[in-house]
Amino acid sequence: MEGQALKDGKDRVRDLLIKPLLELGMVRKRNVSESKHQAFLDGPMARLAYMKADRLEALRETVANCATGAHKNCWSSEVSIANWARAL
Repeated sequence: MEGQALKDGKDRVRDLLIKPLLELGMVRKRNVSESKHQAFLDGPMARLAYMKADRLEALRETVANCATGAHKNCWSSEVSIANWARAL
């Protein structure tokens, strides 16, 4: 995936996965710096850019349901998110 298709895919991941989860209240883990967390959020945008909107919405549900931390509002690892995406 290259060029405009990659940009469109990244936008789709940001709009359908990342932003809605942040709006729901997903937070970074305490031991993760702001800069590392931002890099973590940017990572899936390229890795998941191939996914269609309906699959990203399903992945959003999975990520929210599998949140970590004492309050179940922290992001799971990038590898977990990638594995869930592959399973869809």
